[in-house]
Amino acid sequence: MACWASLHFPFNRYVFELDKDKDELVIHYYNDPLSYTDCEEYKGKDSGIIRVPLKEFTKEIVKLAEDYLELLKNSEIPEEYDWRDDLQEYINDVKKYYKERYGE
Repeated sequence: MACWASLHFPFNRYVFELDKDKDELVIHYYNDPLSYTDCEEYKGKDSGIIRVPLKEFTKEIVKLAEDYLELLKNSEIPEEYDWRDDLQEYINDVKKYYKERYGE
């Protein structure tokens, strides 16, 4: 299974691939502006693949999302833009998946 995203970073592209056999998240990245650099330190680093253990990635994403919600807890957000409940629902789904997959 794979999913493409820009993550709202202009001129960057990411493909997230789930490798169930290795229990890894494989992230394919491409940074277009970096491909034009003349800086030797960054030449050839405009694209690549990063492999991340799915278990650790999932833990970190849940923690980041929960911390973000905590930060927004007392914020006044107009109702039509308030997606905090939706995010909490997504977090709960991920926690459920995590518990089913890893038993923790």
